[in-house]
Amino acid sequence: MDSDSSLRPSYYRPSWFLKPEIQWLIRTLKNADIRFLFFGGGIRDTILGVCDPTDIDLYAAATTEAIKATLDKAGIHSTIGGYGKLIADIDGELFDIIPWKDPEFLSHDVNISRNAIRNKAIYSDFTMNSLFLSPEGELYDFFGGVRDLFNGKVRFNVDPHDSIPRKPSEILRFFRFHAWYGKGEPDAYTVQV
Repeated sequence: MDSDSSLRPSYYRPSWFLKPEIQWLIRTLKNADIRFLFFGGGIRDTILGVCDPTDIDLYAAATTEAIKATLDKAGIHSTIGGYGKLIADIDGELFDIIPWKDPEFLSHDVNISRNAIRNKAIYSDFTMNSLFLSPEGELYDFFGGVRDLFNGKVRFNVDPHDSIPRKPSEILRFFRFHAWYGKGEPDAYTVQV
């Protein structure tokens, strides 16, 4: 299911990168040397042309406590949610920041770092939700999510035989996403599973 798009970096500089709240968050994390990536629905919606997505999430390479201390020092209000997730509130805009403790992500070797990002992407459900965007605008698409978005294909990024038994609720999510983003019939292989 890998896509050769992962071999060619793509760059996006979405307009929401220029929002003061996002700039404040980027500056705060960068000044603290906390490496991070945007992921999830905000990236998907950006690629589809939504100028101001509301679902902007981040993975940050630090502990919950270190991220919270960094945000507090910058005057950004945050609360700790389940599983150590932080919810940062910047002028009413909410951002989920999820600690990511993979030392390979911090590697200066670009291949090791990309491999860590790919391994993280595997845990997302669909190819279109497995997209990551660096604060510099580099888009990581390991499973053909951009292609699937434009073609209206909702596909699991791993074999549905593996993912559905672990999380049966993915069946409902699959059909919900197909109703929102799909074109034509749902993926035949997934429906068969």
